[in-house]
Amino acid sequence: MESSMGGNDDGYFAKMERNPCTFCCRAYSCFVVLGFLMGIAASFGATIIRISTEVPMYIREHRTYKAETAVLQAEEIAGAKLDEYGLSLQEREEDEFSLEILYIKRSGGLDDPDVLADMKKLEEKIIFDREYEDFCTLDYTLGDTICGDPDDLEFTEIGCRRHTSALNFFDPAFWLPAYDATDGDSPTVPSLGNLDIFLNSKLAQSGPGSFAFADPADRSVDDTDFSSSNIATVIEYWSRYCHLEASECPPEADTTRSPFAYVEVNETAFICDNTSIPIGNATAANYFWSVVDSGFGLSFTGEPRSTTVRGWRTEIFMGTPRRDGDSLLETEGDDLDEQEADIGEFLFEFQDDLEDGIGNGVDVYWDGTGMEDLYAEEQLFQSFMWVAGSFLFVLSYLTAQTSSFFLAIAGMVMILLNFIPAILLYRFVFQFEYFGVLNMLGVFIILGIGVDDIFVFLDTWNATEWHFPGQPFRVRIAEALAVAGKAMSVTSSSTALSFFANATSVFPAVYTFGIFCALLVICNFCSVCLVWPRVIAVWQYYVGTGAKLYACYCFPVKSSKNWGYPKADASQPPEPGTVEVFFRDKFYTWIIDGSPAGRKGCGSKVVIALFSIYILVCIIFAAQLEPDPELPELFPDEDNYIKFPDIKAEFFAREDDPRRIYVQIPFGIKDLDQDDCGSPCDPTDPEDYGTIIWDETITEVSSDEYVQKWYLDFCEDMEFSDGSERISASDRKVFVADQFVSRPVRCWWQSFKAWCEENNCPKTREDFALSKEDYIVDAAVAEEKVREFLAAPQPTSDPDYQSGRTNADVWEDYIFAEDVFGTRVLRFFIIEAVLTEQVDFDFEKGIELFEDWEDWLKSWEELAGSSIYDFQDTLQFAFVSDARAFHYFFLQEQIIAEAFQGIALSLFLAWCVMLVASGNWLIATMAIGTIGLMVLGVIAFTVWNGWKLGVIEAVIYVMVVGLSVDYTVHLSDAYLESNEVDRRHRTQDMLFRMGVSVVSGAISTFGAALFLLAPYITFFPKFGSFLAFVVAQSLIFSLFFFSAILHEFGPEHRKYGEDIQVDRKVKMHDELLAYLDDLLDPDNRITVDSIAVVEDVSKKEGYVLLLVYTSKGSWHIKCPLQAVRLRSQSGDIDDLKDCLRFCRRSCSRRKEEISKWYLAKETVVLPDIRDILVLDNPRPPPRALKKPSMQMDEKSAS
Repeated sequence: MESSMGGNDDGYFAKMERNPCTFCCRAYSCFVVLGFLMGIAASFGATIIRISTEVPMYIREHRTYKAETAVLQAEEIAGAKLDEYGLSLQEREEDEFSLEILYIKRSGGLDDPDVLADMKKLEEKIIFDREYEDFCTLDYTLGDTICGDPDDLEFTEIGCRRHTSALNFFDPAFWLPAYDATDGDSPTVPSLGNLDIFLNSKLAQSGPGSFAFADPADRSVDDTDFSSSNIATVIEYWSRYCHLEASECPPEADTTRSPFAYVEVNETAFICDNTSIPIGNATAANYFWSVVDSGFGLSFTGEPRSTTVRGWRTEIFMGTPRRDGDSLLETEGDDLDEQEADIGEFLFEFQDDLEDGIGNGVDVYWDGTGMEDLYAEEQLFQSFMWVAGSFLFVLSYLTAQTSSFFLAIAGMVMILLNFIPAILLYRFVFQFEYFGVLNMLGVFIILGIGVDDIFVFLDTWNATEWHFPGQPFRVRIAEALAVAGKAMSVTSSSTALSFFANATSVFPAVYTFGIFCALLVICNFCSVCLVWPRVIAVWQYYVGTGAKLYACYCFPVKSSKNWGYPKADASQPPEPGTVEVFFRDKFYTWIIDGSPAGRKGCGSKVVIALFSIYILVCIIFAAQLEPDPELPELFPDEDNYIKFPDIKAEFFAREDDPRRIYVQIPFGIKDLDQDDCGSPCDPTDPEDYGTIIWDETITEVSSDEYVQKWYLDFCEDMEFSDGSERISASDRKVFVADQFVSRPVRCWWQSFKAWCEENNCPKTREDFALSKEDYIVDAAVAEEKVREFLAAPQPTSDPDYQSGRTNADVWEDYIFAEDVFGTRVLRFFIIEAVLTEQVDFDFEKGIELFEDWEDWLKSWEELAGSSIYDFQDTLQFAFVSDARAFHYFFLQEQIIAEAFQGIALSLFLAWCVMLVASGNWLIATMAIGTIGLMVLGVIAFTVWNGWKLGVIEAVIYVMVVGLSVDYTVHLSDAYLESNEVDRRHRTQDMLFRMGVSVVSGAISTFGAALFLLAPYITFFPKFGSFLAFVVAQSLIFSLFFFSAILHEFGPEHRKYGEDIQVDRKVKMHDELLAYLDDLLDPDNRITVDSIAVVEDVSKKEGYVLLLVYTSKGSWHIKCPLQAVRLRSQSGDIDDLKDCLRFCRRSCSRRKEEISKWYLAKETVVLPDIRDILVLDNPRPPPRALKKPSMQMDEKSAS
């Protein structure tokens, strides 16, 4: 009996059969229309997707992330300069952006003339570029205007700022005190003469005349002297230079010439009146430290002095704000992003030059504003060139398997077009714009999954030639879609659900990846079901096997006179393929059964034993899995941008270590509204922090005498607490001051107190809480004195003193003001502590450390309301923050939890899908158990490669369930569909039917994965390694282990002829109905009812007499008893299967069939008519079978 869709002349497949080209064009035109609509939306300014190389791995709602982003957002808003000229920002005055270059030589020294000359060539190439002067930071002078009204200040540009470079020091005029002839009579005794020497040194100058080399305004300037004698003089001087008092210097210090001391004078009087009015003594810092490695020179830890230079450092500054017409761009928001992008494009022009290096055994490392982003985009583009290779491989393999280039190209185009509806759903239904690196991996995933579905459909289509010989196209394609659709629906739903399991993640990078890939899988399933049958129709009608290449067609086609569907010879069914025969006669017999003689052997037991050993090994290694303490990186470990922070930390420890943890306690930030970014915040955009809610009382409250005392005691306890009252500084891992970290706790209140003591600020009253030792400024003048303190020069007593800096320069990263209509408004300030630990600290201990800091801060918040300080709730807005290290500790904890929760969820969802699809709990449990063991193998694979549990691993562990389920589900479905009775023959039939499809799908996915190993970006090769291993392991597990399990424990059908009783209803197979329909009336004027009744059972004679109802009467059919069996098998959940069938038929509204189905739901099933004589001939053609004896019922109409 033909289905309503495929059999009648007005059905869907009948119409497809008549108009294959029209149906196919309609299908592909749907993709074109969707793409056109997407283009229209983009043309009207709608953002379809936002391709990004960033990986947003954060827990947005977590308190650590909220604290850190609150500080970052506050710093962006409150960025006004603190000095008196801070509101008069000039063009490109800010040097926030730069290019930093490190020259490293691990063996030998860098004080070689040839090395210095090559460094000079590289730096001049950058600075002499014609666009450099459009980007460089500019220097300005006030000149005589400083003598007038501050409102009439005029700034005069004097050219590009001199870049920081070790080469400058080899100009004899750069630092005059380095040479005996120009170091003055008493270098270490402050004097006005020494001030002249200092001011005449180019180091203290700016603008024209201050350059030792590489002056962009005058390229002829080159005062560097790379002679051996001059190099030796410079190295000797700076290696013995000590910036401290003689009593505090190491023995090898040259205290007769260092530190260089001079008398500071009032700058205004000097410029306006040419009068030197002394205002204090100053000493020169060790300026050489800013350009040389930290191992050079004097050691304050007892090590001998080193004159070996292992590293030079250069920094070239890029200025903001840039000018746009007659106005300056902003230094925040979109304007700043635009300027940063322009600077990055300029610097990236020198990427190749920096990669080439300078030779001479010197390693060059660099990092510049925007360069890493552009480098990532370049590498990402090159990585996606491998997509073309993957595409060509799959196309070639598909062509070879189908023997049709038309089918291969149509299939590949269909797979890639799935991105259009998937992106539209992703963007406009799920409202995501972010499209990151992980999402891009969906290309490789869908190539494998899509081709696998195509193979399943094509193999099912080819099988209909065996099962339905001589039947028209509409019947065969309907049956192929029904059978293949069921298998694909199970695999697609399992895979999609495993990706949706990633959607439960709190990490934006993971849940956007999971949702997008799930949508891709769903769109692919729909297109294979809706588009691929039409492609097959066109192929059968116009192409076929006898195609030739004509000039007017793109593909080989039949000649027009031969257009039409091929005529099949029903008397000669096709022979099974070589691979199918191999799986049935060789693979099963020798491997699974293990007995070529035909008797059951022990092959399956051996296979299970071998895999048990493998599983045990996997368990041992999987137990060694550890979380990855490193942040996820785009590039390999040997890449310049990955090594740069480590190299800088290793060789230039005097600079801030980017890997060290800095705890920050901000005051003045009340809250962060993460839902308000001017417009709704995008949780996938790392820069959509939210809106800061300020504590507007911070200035007034901080002036209070008791609050000042609280701050001072707070800072003291932060650094020196012994733990007697609160958590000790050592338990909180606070750094102990040394030569590199001279100020472990950076608290501006302490410097303010010291400055006030020196400058006799008005003190407040003394009472029981405010002792004589506490220098607390009177609240009435505190705000005014803070302004004076910021404008004052940095005291020479400061441990990190540098001449020429004001306190505003020193504390610009800790005190933040906002420019509100031309007025500086204090918004917040930070008290910071340097910790001994780094970001790769063990995450569990890191979480404990964070909680210790929270407990310590809470104890101080409680003290704020005590009788000593008594300012109630004014500190409720202080919180613990840092540079995202603490957040990463919690992130690692979350990754581990999500990985294993995601695995469990994916396995459970896959089990539910298989249970619903198969209605058999036994085979569903066996399949999911097998997949669970595969996951165990993937975890062990991680350890074998020396990897740890990071972002990509967590995604893979969840996704592996969906990728592994395909082959196991296909085999499970084939096993359940087999009409064989016992496990042995059902397993053999399963491998015969589905083995080739499983192998074909695995090869295509494995081949696509191999191309992922080549790209440079780390996500691709790591993902490719995992994907290739998952596919290979899944194939081996499904064909060997799962087949062996089914062979030993798989569900079995009830035996034929068992428990058949009179008056039981019998639901006949569709193929049997079609056979009877053709037998009773070849002209198709009679419809045979699918429900028959058992009239008589004779076990002695071995027959069953059935009463079959037709549209023109009823007939008795006499069938062998061994041809009828109960439909259930071990593990079946009949109630579930019945419920699903009932729902399916209810939705189709075929009410008359519902009643008939219900009558037969607990009865026997008659198999395909060809199975009646299966013992005589396993594959007899239907017409050659002996017809069941039939006779007309006497009560029926003639």
